[in-house]
Amino acid sequence: MATVGGMASTNAHGMRAVKYGPTSAWVLGLEVVLPDGQIIETGSVGSRAKQSSAGLELTRLIVGAEGTLGVITRLRLKLMPIPIARAIVVGLFDALEQAGQSVQAVFAAGVGPSAIEILDERCVQAINLYRPAIALPRVEALLLFEVDGNPPGVRWDAERICEVIGPFARRAEWSDETARISALWEARSLVGAAVGMLRPGSNRAYCGEDICVPVARMPETLRAVQEISARHRIPIATYGHIGGGGLHPGHLIDGRDADEIQRVLRVADEIHLLALRMGGTTTGEHGVGAARAPYMAQEHGPALDVMRRLKRALDPNGIMNPGVIFDTPALPFEMPLNAPVGEPAVAPIDPG
Repeated sequence: MATVGGMASTNAHGMRAVKYGPTSAWVLGLEVVLPDGQIIETGSVGSRAKQSSAGLELTRLIVGAEGTLGVITRLRLKLMPIPIARAIVVGLFDALEQAGQSVQAVFAAGVGPSAIEILDERCVQAINLYRPAIALPRVEALLLFEVDGNPPGVRWDAERICEVIGPFARRAEWSDETARISALWEARSLVGAAVGMLRPGSNRAYCGEDICVPVARMPETLRAVQEISARHRIPIATYGHIGGGGLHPGHLIDGRDADEIQRVLRVADEIHLLALRMGGTTTGEHGVGAARAPYMAQEHGPALDVMRRLKRALDPNGIMNPGVIFDTPALPFEMPLNAPVGEPAVAPIDPG
């Protein structure tokens, strides 16, 4: 369940961040309770302005800090009207690499979709098992492009995307019919829950599930994730916001099998290191928390120490959400498994 405060604390992104930006782009000011109990307002006291260059940008410092610098109690947000028209383009691909190349080609053509989503072969299979009526074609990769704005512009963008991705795709088609758009987005929204159908009784392991890489490195990243899956014998169904480089590999394990738990933790480690090797990040939108804290020194270098100094300056007693971002715990697979393994659970819908 997403909340506005939680989205601000992690600077969450989403399907339409490729056009509209992350949460931070929409937060104009905050009311924050600092560790010493002082209440401050960022973004200029009492301001209703949409922009400001007055002083340090404390709003951007607090947004994304995961509650480590203070507690957000109020937000001042920027709003805009919902676009009056939209359309969706479906691209079907026989190879993951072709899907990645298509995204690059669309950007190179000067088209700016409001969303670009990918479902790999396992995700397509899972959705068809979970909701047979949707009947997605079996391909190695499926892309959904959304365009929005005024009706003539939407039509031009949709037709242009079909033209651009045509050389890479088995088939490309577009629609501005509300029912068709809703059906395809329903398929995308179901994938987090549906992947469990690929291995009945399995658990979705939420680790190594939120990487982001440059769009230019997307083709090799997609293939590398599948190679990691095969090497460790852990099924992975990958989906995500490919337009911004974000991927959500979904690892399916038997939560009662201690060996599988150890293997999936190594899978997560390899995926995190893959993201860094590709010039990306270990978390594109879900935040660092404790799970990705071991990688922060490698990801940020000396800048991590600057973050720690800011943390100590505002929270010298370390009372605000301790143990996340700044600490460097051991990697999970390096620690003994001293808790009982869990029972299989049905994964919730994860719109990602």
